[in-house]
Amino acid sequence: MPHKDWMNFIPDGTQFRNLTLPGSHDAGIFLRGNSARVKCQDRDLMQQCYAGSRFFDLRAYKKGFRGGHMRFGHFFEPIGPMRGRAIAGSFGGSIDVELGNIRLFLEAEPSETVILRFSHIAHSAPVVAAAQAQLGNRLYRGNIANLATTQLGAVGDPNSLRGKAVACFDTKEFNTNSLMGIVPFQKYKDDGVGRNGLVTCGEYANKSDMNKVVNNQLDHFLAHQAHSRHDDHLLVVYWQQTGGNIEANTRGGVHTVLAGFCDAMASGGARPNVVLHDFVSPTTCKTIVDGFNGIVV
Repeated sequence: MPHKDWMNFIPDGTQFRNLTLPGSHDAGIFLRGNSARVKCQDRDLMQQCYAGSRFFDLRAYKKGFRGGHMRFGHFFEPIGPMRGRAIAGSFGGSIDVELGNIRLFLEAEPSETVILRFSHIAHSAPVVAAAQAQLGNRLYRGNIANLATTQLGAVGDPNSLRGKAVACFDTKEFNTNSLMGIVPFQKYKDDGVGRNGLVTCGEYANKSDMNKVVNNQLDHFLAHQAHSRHDDHLLVVYWQQTGGNIEANTRGGVHTVLAGFCDAMASGGARPNVVLHDFVSPTTCKTIVDGFNGIVV
């Protein structure tokens, strides 16, 4: 069965804290000419949606200093007033084109929900404008007190998240307003302070050794289990090997042990809410969806 509509099998009343979403790390860096040291995907955003990914990690940069346009990218950022300009990395796909393609996907597959997480962005205004313009009526503009406890809802319900893109913006870089389609994104802190919008815990390992990545992510899961609350934020597993040729690392490393990792966690009753990974495919997404969501698609 195709993976394009796997959320159609999830009951309407399901909260996001009780879901596991396949996610795309650096989703916009997929162009054939992208450097092997930063290229993280080999499908555009629409193709990643059809593969089954539902959570997109997105970074944007202005290409050109005068009259520049916004593109996805991955760069080593300078410090200070130069932050957000492109240094030592690669530009990815066009923000306008790719967000428009997500809108087309959601129009074709109204049972699905796509989470867009924008961060590492200096020029925030054009990114917000692109999301509002290109996603159109597929941009969710309702009130989200906390995404973890928000239900999917029913297809056709005006308050439902089905058929919508939820655009989440780092509060360090954006002035957020859910009713404008600008949902806040914040990192979880176990300090008793309530936070709204998309709240996540978990960190990437920043390791090229597969075993170190696995052990690091297990440590972050144990840290999540020790939090005073689990119902107000989502756990993101960063299933990524960095350093050198990312595709070679990924296909020869963490992809090969993904199924075992999912089986081991699920058999112990553990659930990550997002498995953020490089070079997403129908196979990797099926492994994650089948392993944690109690359905076979």
